[in-house]
Amino acid sequence: MKHRTPFLLIWTLVATATAAILPYSPPGDLSEIARLGRSEDYAVTIRGQTGGEKPCFVYASTNYWEHKARKPQDSVSFTSFAFADEPVTVTVECLFPVQTAELHPKQGAVPLAIDGNCIRFTLPAPRQLALAVNDTQRPLLLFAEAPEIPDTNATHYFAPGSVTRLGAKFEIKDGESVYIAGGAVVEATFFVTGNRNTYRGRGILSSGFIPWPQWDADKTLCQFGAPKFRTLRENQFEGLILLNSPGWWVYGDVVQTTVRGVKSIAWNGNSDGIHLGGDSLMEDCFFFVNDDCLIANGGSRNTWRRCTIWRSPWGHPIISLLTKRQSRDYLWEDIDVIATEGGGPIITLKNYKNWGVGGTLENFTVRDVRIEGPRVGPLLKIEAAACTVRRFLLDRVRAETTLDREGLLAFPAEGADDTVEFRDVTLAGKLVTSLDETKMKTEGDCSGVKFSTGR
Repeated sequence: MKHRTPFLLIWTLVATATAAILPYSPPGDLSEIARLGRSEDYAVTIRGQTGGEKPCFVYASTNYWEHKARKPQDSVSFTSFAFADEPVTVTVECLFPVQTAELHPKQGAVPLAIDGNCIRFTLPAPRQLALAVNDTQRPLLLFAEAPEIPDTNATHYFAPGSVTRLGAKFEIKDGESVYIAGGAVVEATFFVTGNRNTYRGRGILSSGFIPWPQWDADKTLCQFGAPKFRTLRENQFEGLILLNSPGWWVYGDVVQTTVRGVKSIAWNGNSDGIHLGGDSLMEDCFFFVNDDCLIANGGSRNTWRRCTIWRSPWGHPIISLLTKRQSRDYLWEDIDVIATEGGGPIITLKNYKNWGVGGTLENFTVRDVRIEGPRVGPLLKIEAAACTVRRFLLDRVRAETTLDREGLLAFPAEGADDTVEFRDVTLAGKLVTSLDETKMKTEGDCSGVKFSTGR
């Protein structure tokens, strides 16, 4: 299936190749797309060093999940654009009174200028940001990206500005590719019957037409479903906005796969990010979801880096679910947790349903994690009473605040092989140098827990 709009196609190729500042095409008629419309809270324009202001279409999705673990926001607005070679000045007009405004992540802070109900800031390079105006109830997510060349030869190509309803379980066969251009919206879930697939673009894959109870009864209704729960191999996910996932992104896990620059916005519980199952990479991704984010439940040699997480009521930002197999060589690096809305730990190694009985975790590193603002959830939980943990390192992990109880370290009664190192870990500005200072409950033999500073 090919979806083509010749004029828009030519415009996109020329603009992508020559323009330093590139807003994406506005979408067509969104009236029949579930849970997606134009924002009534914000208008956004961008300006480079040369040329005038250019408007960016601002989308909105309202919170429709009715559950006690519901996210506290009533709605979220979001927009995206591309730029290169010169800074871009972003003007956000708020369609309500402005008292305060703050950009997240705070790392590499961007100064804001507030003039009445307009907020301006300049980005020297592409970034993924969340703007909280007055509070965090109606945030604006801004995805500033580097330009790309569209894949007009993809098996399934969706042109800029197109709005397409494919419905549930649109089949993606072995080796096929999907490209959703910036400004395009595709309402669908994909039914993946093979491997070696590519899903790229700067547009939106929206699945809000499937309610959570329907997904809960039929897990093949994931945004990337499959005939049965399985491992998907040799895939690439890049650049897309995955909106309103009914539940998990993928029905299964992925191996030998790259997930790059994906933005996920979802209200339902179980809206986990992709589970990496081995020899896989996730980088430069943004999560505004309601379950776990950077996840693995087996395999070895997985890496997550440069990701931003708006932590949900249900899930955990960083989690590994223990399995009976040996898992080794995991790296989570350069992660920003910009808001926290739940009571579970920020970082979890969990023996889920006794999956990990007899298993071994080796060479796990969590490095350069920044946890912003107040929270109710503790820092860390290691539930490994029936497993072996060798060389688990927390390196340069910083939480702005601290709690009376910061988690759990649970090891076997004889845990001489278990090694956990806290290196340059700070809670509310204080360096952690002992088990007492971790403020964590301990179980079993914790003699393998070490503390250090520097490299």
